[in-house]
Amino acid sequence: MQHIWCAASYPCFRPRVLLPCLLLCRNKGVVQNGVCVLGELVQNFETVKLGVGSPDAVNVAILCLLGASALVSLKKSPSLGAAFLTPVQTDQIRGVAILLVIVGHFWFHVSQQKALLILSGDAIAFFFLLSGFGLTMSVSAKPLSMRKFIVRRMQRVLIPYWCTTILFLVLDAVLLGRTYPLPTILLTLCGINMNEAATHLDYVRWYITVQLLWYILFSVTMIQLRGKRALALLSAFATLIFFADYYITRQGWSQLFAFPAGCACGIYYKHLSTFYEQHKRRVRAAAGIAMLWVFFSKATLYPLASATLPQIVCKV
Repeated sequence: MQHIWCAASYPCFRPRVLLPCLLLCRNKGVVQNGVCVLGELVQNFETVKLGVGSPDAVNVAILCLLGASALVSLKKSPSLGAAFLTPVQTDQIRGVAILLVIVGHFWFHVSQQKALLILSGDAIAFFFLLSGFGLTMSVSAKPLSMRKFIVRRMQRVLIPYWCTTILFLVLDAVLLGRTYPLPTILLTLCGINMNEAATHLDYVRWYITVQLLWYILFSVTMIQLRGKRALALLSAFATLIFFADYYITRQGWSQLFAFPAGCACGIYYKHLSTFYEQHKRRVRAAAGIAMLWVFFSKATLYPLASATLPQIVCKV
């Protein structure tokens, strides 16, 4: 009972953190009751949502606070705007993207209402862009063989991915009595999350599928060919995947061109950096206008594409 009291009084209490403490108890009945309580907590979290009045206004206020904090940090560090995509700048972009993803998941998982202007998908595009940019700059500075590149990428991504997947499978079985077909489990462990059955485990895993796909394509193109030819092939692959997604998988992966765009920034970094140094104010103004345009028009972009492109394959 002491273990239960200590875990329950822990300030960062979470149902999935409490389970190991419960397993320390010798009383089997106490463990079973604790597991039942945790299962109810998780079920309530999945079904019971908070009511938020004026979700659009609340979301805009949150985004304004994030923007204001970014401006304050920029004023405190004037050197951050002196160069183009420095390591400090890319870290800041990742931080803002993480916050936007958290805000987006709040509207999907916590709130009863859904705000109209959610930028979590655009934040994920930043991750892809920075990934393509960083990998291109890294390979340009220190060339790697295709084998070493794939092994390093897979170790960095798949090992944490496997650990979290196994943890989710165990906790779903213990707390919720929820199991999955063996093919779904195997596909998920391999990073293939392209069907509805697999994404039911955790729908955000589509990111891993796309990221692994880009790692493989990057190793074939940028490492073997390099330069403009590799970028042309990556762009062609992105176009093919976009249409395959629209007509076959229908996952809504609207960020497919971000990775090749990041590779382009890496290939033409010197030219972009020189242009940015010469036209800083114009570049910043154009970037601000583009962001505002995307912010207020993104809700109509995908429906416009759906109305324009012919419907060859219907979503099941």
